[in-house]
Amino acid sequence: MEDVRNDTLASQRFSALILGVFASVALALASVGIYSVLSYIVRGRSREIGIRAALGAKRVDVVRMVVVEGMTPTLIGIVTGTVAALAAGRLMEKLVFGVSALGLVIGIAAWLHV
Repeated sequence: MEDVRNDTLASQRFSALILGVFASVALALASVGIYSVLSYIVRGRSREIGIRAALGAKRVDVVRMVVVEGMTPTLIGIVTGTVAALAAGRLMEKLVFGVSALGLVIGIAAWLHV
């Protein structure tokens, strides 16, 4: 029976593995993109950062300024993506029988241990 079960679930396991690989690649690409944007912002404002440091700004204040300005677009993207995912979930709920619009949100929350 175990062989029959394993044969039945083999294609689903492979699909889950491929999905996990693609999700990992997407996460890596997103991380590199965020790093690139933050690096671009710092490079473009290096003179301002130097002047602030020369005038006595604390390192913590300069880092906070850079992180806040770099993460603002990221947070906007996260909020926009979440709203789009919820809208897509509502659409899937109407199109596919048995799919819950909040199923993905609940799954993510459980994964994050929220």
